[in-house]
Amino acid sequence: MTVIAWDGKTLASDSQATSGSIAEFGYQKIFAAPKNERWSIYNKRILVIGCSGEMAAIPEIIENLKSGIMFDTRGKMDAWGSIIAISEDKHVFVLRHHGDASNNLWEMSPMSFKRTLGCGGDAAYAYMAIGND
Repeated sequence: MTVIAWDGKTLASDSQATSGSIAEFGYQKIFAAPKNERWSIYNKRILVIGCSGEMAAIPEIIENLKSGIMFDTRGKMDAWGSIIAISEDKHVFVLRHHGDASNNLWEMSPMSFKRTLGCGGDAAYAYMAIGND
């Protein structure tokens, strides 16, 4: 099971990565923009991202964020998996992997909009609700 979840206040993830039938734990899936870097999507400053899917693609994702992801951004987006990004101006961006880069599209929602990526979404919301008393 893998999950990235946003409940309107908290971005959370599991730490599992799977290669074939082998699961490994301890992977970082949440990344904050360093104070000396500006990450952006459609010119909106991104503070933090959560990634699921191909972990080897994370360096490329971060490089694209540093350059500023726009509608015409190119790269191996088909290997990126799925991403939730939280912007400074209170928006949530979601990229869901749809097979190849020509089918990938960023969705933008208000920060209060709840989102999960991966198969553990319902469980993540439950655990986040317990922890946010």
